[in-house]
Amino acid sequence: MKTRSHFQDSFTIKNIGFISGAVIIMFLGISLTAQKSNDISEPENSYKLSLVRDAPVYPGCENLDEFYIRKCLSQNIEDHFSLNFNSDVLIDFDIPLAMVRFTINYDGRITLNKVSPSNDELYVEASQVVDEFPKVEPGKRNEKAVNVKYYIVMELIDDSLKIMSGSGPY
Repeated sequence: MKTRSHFQDSFTIKNIGFISGAVIIMFLGISLTAQKSNDISEPENSYKLSLVRDAPVYPGCENLDEFYIRKCLSQNIEDHFSLNFNSDVLIDFDIPLAMVRFTINYDGRITLNKVSPSNDELYVEASQVVDEFPKVEPGKRNEKAVNVKYYIVMELIDDSLKIMSGSGPY
């Protein structure tokens, strides 16, 4: 009968540890790089609103100073979602909190980037709402039109929808 040496036992344990660690790393790598169908990469050269000197101007906000243009933009985006987003999607799928990320493009169009959590019905509803946005005057940085990142956070509280908007960090 052969006996195993301490070296052989520790070598086997190290191999098992290495293999399980490699499997975990491989699994994490796959899950981190896997993209859902509703993830759309944001356009290159996208900036947070705080890094843009001249904020995008929502229709009706043209004759305000810069501080109020930003407030008017946020209020109009929140109002647009409040009026047009069907909160039944959140209720039906038991989603208490959702984030919609989009870009106000250099040409004034607003395009959807991502919804969280990933849910096809949530994506479709958010996409329809974003598609209904009016064209805006684009944000400017160094007097050049740029893409501006923006997001909406929707929270469902007692079947009532609370909406907050912002542009940074995401």
